[in-house]
Amino acid sequence: MKKFFTIIGAALVFTSLLMAQNTLTVNHTTPDGMAAEITAALSGADPATIATLAIAGDAYVTFNDCRAIRAVFTTSSLKTLDLTNAKFENDSLPGIPPSQSPNNVGAFNATIPYEEGVSPTDANGLAVTEVKLPVNIRVIGNRFFRKFKQLTTIVLPSTVQHIGPGAFNVCEQIKYINFPAGLKRIDDYAFYQCYRLGLDQLNPVDELPEGLEGILGASAFRETSCFFEYIPEGITAIGASCFKAGSTSAIILPGTSTHPSYNEGSLGLTIYQNVASIGGGAFQGQKWIDNIEINRMTPPETGTDAFTGIGEGSFAAVDLYIPIGTTVAYDIDPYKQMNQHAALPPISGVSKVEKINLQVYPNPAIDKINISLEVGQVRSARILDLTGAVVSNLNVANSLSFDISSLVKGIYILQLNDNTFSKFVKE
Repeated sequence: MKKFFTIIGAALVFTSLLMAQNTLTVNHTTPDGMAAEITAALSGADPATIATLAIAGDAYVTFNDCRAIRAVFTTSSLKTLDLTNAKFENDSLPGIPPSQSPNNVGAFNATIPYEEGVSPTDANGLAVTEVKLPVNIRVIGNRFFRKFKQLTTIVLPSTVQHIGPGAFNVCEQIKYINFPAGLKRIDDYAFYQCYRLGLDQLNPVDELPEGLEGILGASAFRETSCFFEYIPEGITAIGASCFKAGSTSAIILPGTSTHPSYNEGSLGLTIYQNVASIGGGAFQGQKWIDNIEINRMTPPETGTDAFTGIGEGSFAAVDLYIPIGTTVAYDIDPYKQMNQHAALPPISGVSKVEKINLQVYPNPAIDKINISLEVGQVRSARILDLTGAVVSNLNVANSLSFDISSLVKGIYILQLNDNTFSKFVKE
């Protein structure tokens, strides 16, 4: 009997040790000292037995510290990276240092050695399924989570304001991510090739925070499964290939497009007046878009193939809703290929429309333009650039011939009486 209890006791001790090994807490006290600190914390234990790695301590976690973590836990049972009690300089998860080469390799997705100045090989990031972040993080650094291909669970703290370039690039398994209300900026390739992002039917990724401003990054949501029907009013430009769809084969899920499977109907897209440019391929291949609202008196400068492949591949099937009085301004590709409806209230608030047969000549022009109307028909006139900004208010009291010699070369919009428009070219 004594021997039996001895065996049971030994088994319990072994189990206790195994459980203790499943979670490893590293006390980080020296910047760039993570490698030695992990070795000390392991105390000879096999890294392959660790399921949760928790980083604590008063020292900032650096780019090289992250590289050290990956060097130890390249092949292991690690499932959770707990950074709840970790500290980061300027509350920013470290991006790629200026000296790092190649610059597409992030803190965790590189092979060893990880010494400064040694060019690593681009490889997968940590194989964890869950990451826990500090509550005060403001910035997700450049490519910090790149190629965390098994990541399924992460919650962005309410303090996050900026998601850096490629921050979640190729996080193939993640289906949902929250966007904090205070998020201001999403950079290039932020979620590129997060194929399943948006496929969580209980938690759809279908709204961007209203506080976003500036440029919505190029390829930021390219080849994902999420779609946003409203582009926030603070956005001034949509980057190239921002929402470009991927091929079915790239999505991995048979028969699934780059839209949520629960969106079986058509989709609308609303673009507010501050969007001055839409990059090439921005919405390419998003075939479920069948109606677009552009709340802008002049069309955004639009790159090649920005809308190619929408409306089941045909522009003719797409309804375009634009402000009253802007039909002439939108008589350019790709907008003139859509079914136009001048139905939205004019940005100026003018609701009464006067039909005027307007011609501007010569067009192109070098020094002057003329209007084929009589002075009494025109109450006001101004020249807009393609961003909608007023570049010249014109005096219409005595003449409808205007000097444009001071304008730089380009395309302009002549606006009369707030609701009549005509394009002309200054050479």
